[in-house]
Amino acid sequence: MVTPVNRILCLFMLCVLSLGAWAEDSLNVSVDRQEVRQNESLQLTITSKLEVDSALDFFNLNTLSVPQPDVGELDKDFEVMDRQQSYRVQIENNKNSSVITWVYTLLPKRSGDLEIPAVKYKDNESQPIAIKVVDTSQQATAKEEKPVFLEAEVDNKSVYVQQQLIYTIRLFYSDDMLRGELTHPDHTDILAKQLGKQKEYTRYLGSRRFSVVERQYVIFPQKAGKIVIPEQIFTGTLIQRRIGRRFYSEEKSPAVEIEVKAPPASFSGKQWVPAQSLSIRDVWSDPAREIKVGDSLTRTISVQALGIEGVQIPPLNTDSAEGIKVYPEPESIDTEEHAAGVTGQRKETQALVAIKPGTYTLPAVSIPWWDVTNDVERVATLPERTITVLPGAQSAIVNTPTAPSQTTLADDNTDLTLDSTPEPLSTPTAAPSDAGVFWPALSGLLLIAWLATLYAWWKKPTIVKPVMREHPRQGAQHIELSQLKKLAKNDVVKFVDLYTRWLQQAALEQRYAHHVLNQLRELSREPLNQLQRDLYGPNASTANADLSELALKLVASSEQAIKAESNTQGEPAPLYPT
Repeated sequence: MVTPVNRILCLFMLCVLSLGAWAEDSLNVSVDRQEVRQNESLQLTITSKLEVDSALDFFNLNTLSVPQPDVGELDKDFEVMDRQQSYRVQIENNKNSSVITWVYTLLPKRSGDLEIPAVKYKDNESQPIAIKVVDTSQQATAKEEKPVFLEAEVDNKSVYVQQQLIYTIRLFYSDDMLRGELTHPDHTDILAKQLGKQKEYTRYLGSRRFSVVERQYVIFPQKAGKIVIPEQIFTGTLIQRRIGRRFYSEEKSPAVEIEVKAPPASFSGKQWVPAQSLSIRDVWSDPAREIKVGDSLTRTISVQALGIEGVQIPPLNTDSAEGIKVYPEPESIDTEEHAAGVTGQRKETQALVAIKPGTYTLPAVSIPWWDVTNDVERVATLPERTITVLPGAQSAIVNTPTAPSQTTLADDNTDLTLDSTPEPLSTPTAAPSDAGVFWPALSGLLLIAWLATLYAWWKKPTIVKPVMREHPRQGAQHIELSQLKKLAKNDVVKFVDLYTRWLQQAALEQRYAHHVLNQLRELSREPLNQLQRDLYGPNASTANADLSELALKLVASSEQAIKAESNTQGEPAPLYPT
């Protein structure tokens, strides 16, 4: 029998035999933000990938003791609020390796330009990281007195059409949040997309500590003129820490106005390209660009632009030369998201086939674009490329009627004479006299056996297989609208909580189409907020008949939306719903 003690001993011996002393392989140091406000925390992450040596003589199973990075110089400008360590072992190419991550929560001690010093870990040393701490001593005291409020800002209030701008919204709350929703920026004249995941951290305003949820969006205005990004709305239920009292909150962010300029009339390009930077390069399968007639080369042209998406990069105009045929492949378009916004990438691959000897020049490739940083037009150019095509191996076959036994191959000035006298074909031996009877008889027997099998299969009774019904998933309680309808009549408090869980369950299980889930969220937002106000507001009441009526109306409208979806089943949802 295997006892827990035996298991621990086996695990210990396995670690001693297979793992070893830590041998450093790499070091990576990063922060979640390089610009913070005073009394606002940031996270420093140190990751080291270690290879395992066979020289380990002791291994602590409880604490996983490994050397710690040298971060003593952080105390000069930062206060270390928290330290966390995670450890992961993996096997790659039959080699044991491990990844150790240290996460430090830092609070700047002063405002201004600070620096996270180089981190030393064994033989490796990272580069210093600059941190900018903004002074917030002049913030309005009105915000400090509110338990919940919103901030909204853009990185540039004057942009061109289709130029990238970063919209940032922050939610501040000083109490514990039980439930909350925050709208997304929306406008008919902009395209908005969230950048990565939301960030969560803490910030002190005066002597008060706030939890902060920050979201960033990249926005592309589509029309010239003044555009007002509307105020964003937060609705949620929070609980006061001291007395444990629930309260409902609804807050709005300030609207942000931006000026959108039309493309300059002086721009010479056919397609408007407002970017922060743009580069173009090409890669050849043969850098020497020298081939023979009939052979081919592969050319890949890549364009990378900071501040626009891949679809905004125009197609490349590449022409063929006289002795070369160009066969383009489907282009590759991609967009990479990062802290500075987006970077568009366009890649076009061509196969060039040589059809005639000579030296040929492919024309230059140019892309006009507008430098939004310096407000000037620029042209990214790929210079001309020269290709040398050499003659291929040629052969001619000459047949001489007077000498059928010889074939002469002419290749330049060399004559090769090969003996091509045909060999006599072997005469087939005579088949036995009874071969004509054996094969027809065998074919007839196989045919009879096949017909008998077919008849037996046809007469076999049909077995009806039982229908397997799918059982509901185990684990969480499955919520149906019928349950919600009963709670709407009898217990409105439980109805509010269960309806929210029903929406989350429907989204996770993908019960309905994406646009139906969005419709359910929209039609339920105001009724749920009204119920929250009536349940937890100053005049809270849980026995009001009006609350049950409002809850029943919400269930009925939800059923109607789902029923409308089932009636239109089979029709594709619009790609860009209006």
